[in-house]
Amino acid sequence: MDNPEEFLSPFDIDNGAADKISPPPDFDGPVRKRRITDPLCFLVLAGMWGVATWLGVWTLQKGNYSLLVNPIDYKGRICGVDEGSNGVILPSKWHAVDQLSNGVCIDECPTEINLEPASRSDLICKDDVDLLLMAACLDGGAISDDPNVLVTCGGCMYSVGIKEMKHDCVPESVADVVNKFNVAAEALALDPLTDWTRFKLQSYITRFFKDMHTAFPIAAGIGIGCTIFFGVLFLVLF
Repeated sequence: MDNPEEFLSPFDIDNGAADKISPPPDFDGPVRKRRITDPLCFLVLAGMWGVATWLGVWTLQKGNYSLLVNPIDYKGRICGVDEGSNGVILPSKWHAVDQLSNGVCIDECPTEINLEPASRSDLICKDDVDLLLMAACLDGGAISDDPNVLVTCGGCMYSVGIKEMKHDCVPESVADVVNKFNVAAEALALDPLTDWTRFKLQSYITRFFKDMHTAFPIAAGIGIGCTIFFGVLFLVLF
C-alpha cells in the first residue's frame, strides 16, 4: 500500500494510522526468547497430571478390571479368570441359569434355541452340589430330571443364549423365554414370571462396559496421540 492516506479517514490519519511501524535494529522476532508466561498455571496443571497418574496406577494395582469386562457366574467367580471347583480356569462365556439373571460359565454359546427340553442335559444348570441344596429342585432326595421343575426352582434355564455379545450369551427374545417359563410354572401351580426385566437391565449395563472395553484402545490412542502431537506443535510454532 503506497499511499495509505487514500484509504484512511481523516480521523485515522490524525491518530497516526498512516505512520509506518519501524522495529529497532536489534529486534529478532517475537519468539526468539521464549519463557513460561504463567508459572502458577503450569504448577496446577503439573499437579493435576501427577494426581491423575497416581490414581491410574493405584487403580491398576488395587482394582480388578476383569469385574467390568468379564462375566461373573452365580457364585461370584469371573468367567475366563477364576478357577472352578476342579481347579481349572472357568470357561469364558456366560449364560443365564435362572430367572434372576444369575449365570454360569460355559465354553460356547448355544447354536440354537431349545424351549422344549427333554431332560436336564438339555438345560443350562448350576453345579450339582448346589442343586442338591435347593429343595425345590429335588425329587426324592435326588436332583429332578423334570425340566419344568429345574427351571422353575431356579436351578436351570432353557438353552436360549444364541446371541453372543462380547462374552455373554443372551437370548434374541426375552418374551419367548418368559412365556415358556410361565407355562411351566402354571403346570406346577407356581407364580408366573411377569417379565425378565432384570435380565434386560443387565444386558444394557454389560453392553455398555463391553463397548467401553472395546473402544478404549482407540479412544486412548487417539486422545493421547493427538494431545502429544498438538502440544509439541504448539510449542514449536508459538
